Amino acid sequence: MTGSVREYHYRVDRDGRVFHDGTEIVDPAVLRFFLRAMTRTDHFVGDYREPLDPRTLEAERDLLFCRVRGGLFRARFGRVALQQLAPFLLDTGEGLALLVSGARHPVRATAAVI
Repeated sequence: MTGSVREYHYRVDRDGRVFHDGTEIVDPAVLRFFLRAMTRTDHFVGDYREPLDPRTLEAERDLLFCRVRGGLFRARFGRVALQQLAPFLLDTGEGLALLVSGARHPVRATAAVI
């Protein structure tokens, strides 16, 4: 049997919500499946966790980012993550730094991507 294979397209918004045909996917098991199975086209957002490499931190306007999955993707910290990191972020006078085990890791400032 021959036939065309249907391609499905999903959209992930800035807050990490996944949509198919305009409808948000909210079932936790289905959402977890899609987040693991999706491939990157332009941006990637999901509930993925890995140890933070402070050398990859970047600040852009009032947002904080880091690199994940071996540096392949740029991940934006959400509100809750920022609140958890806030006690360890220092204003050095030259920019931000993250204090980890007594060591200061500078946060690189980047230009806004339009």
